[in-house]
Formats: sequence, C-alpha cells, structure tokens
Amino acid sequence: PKPPSSSIAHVSHAQLELFIDKQKEIDGVGMGVLSDGTAFLTGRGLARLCGVSNARVVELGQQWTSSTPNALAKGVRKILSDRGIDIETPYIEIKEKGGVFHAYPDTLCLAVLEYYAFEVPTEQGKKNYRLLAGKALHDFIYAQVGYDPTHRVPEIWRQFHDRVSLT
Repeated sequence: PKPPSSSIAHVSHAQLELFIDKQKEIDGVGMGVLSDGTAFLTGRGLARLCGVSNARVVELGQQWTSSTPNALAKGVRKILSDRGIDIETPYIEIKEKGGVFHAYPDTLCLAVLEYYAFEVPTEQGKKNYRLLAGKALHDFIYAQVGYDPTHRVPEIWRQFHDRVSLT
C-alpha cells in the first residue's frame, strides 16, 4: 500500500562509520549488508541486474541533485516519491582501506530496476523485476502468516529425527 503523499519519509545515510558487514558476488552481481542492516548492491551489480552499462549507474549518482536531472534520475526519484521515500543520494559512501566504495541501498535498487522494467525497458530489467517481484510476494505472504520454512518440523521432533539419523 502506498503511504499518503503528505508523509514522505526522508532517508538520510549520514550515520556513524558504516562498514560492510557481509559481501558476496553472485553471477556478477555484487551485493551485501552494511553494519546497520542495509542491504545493498554495488554499482556494477546494479547495472548488471538492470541490463545497462555501469556508466548509467554512475550517471545516476552525478545527476541525482542536478537542477536539471536527466530522465533516469527524474524517473527513479518519482518512483521513490510515489512510495513516500526521499533520499539525499542514490548511494551510501563507505570508506575502506582502498578508498571510497558506493553501496546502493535495496530501496533505490528496486526503483532503478522498476525504471528499467517499465519506463525504459531492457530485457534484463524486465526479467529480473519479475523474478524479484515474485520472490517479494512469496516472502510477504510468509511474513504475514508467520510461516518460517526452516521450522516446518517442531523443534522436539527435529531433535528426535536428528538422533534417529545418527544411528
């Protein structure tokens, strides 16, 4: 459900010394979780997910606060605004030993993917949007009904099963 337009959440990433807690690359898509729990994609990972060049993601960052933003920045900001989200920058700067790293938060990534699925469609963008939208509905239903697939068997029976399996 869309929040009322009068209650736009402002997301600021000006937090104390965030760091990458976990990071992995799967099929060329770099992803991870920051120390505050924010899920993120790397710029190259986001570009690959959407089926565009990395230059388009870099351009998004450059155009984000421009007085005359390009269509990509305008489109993504509108998608976020329609969800009641206002962010200062499309990425979170993480200072590492090797320099500065840009982590693109999951909220922004979904908006960019939606842009490349509907506004300026790419085959990869459409395919991945469908894939992730389906997974989100699946997870939403599980969360709403309180279903945890890892705990299908009650703990006491799982312990019994584990003991029997050892013999």
